[in-house]
Amino acid sequence: MKHADKLLATFFLLTLTCFSGLAEITSTGIPAIRNFPRKAYRASTQNWAITHDHRGFMYFANNDGVLEYDGTSWELYQFAEPANTRSVVSDLKGNLYVG
Repeated sequence: MKHADKLLATFFLLTLTCFSGLAEITSTGIPAIRNFPRKAYRASTQNWAITHDHRGFMYFANNDGVLEYDGTSWELYQFAEPANTRSVVSDLKGNLYVG
């Protein structure tokens, strides 16, 4: 085998190895991301902060109040007097603090 043929074979094998590695990267380690349209959660378009509680429920500070997502359905909690919610945090006991 000539020197040029060896180089070409080596280049071909390295190229295949690199591309097969890239195929694995695209499917491993990338989190599943799901985008929800505004119609799904029925609240304002602006969400400011996110937290989760000890049950795994997600809470979103939204201009219309606090959104709760349990993995299947959305619930909007509004305040007696309208106020934009900018922050939300949950403690270890499950208490939710909103600002």
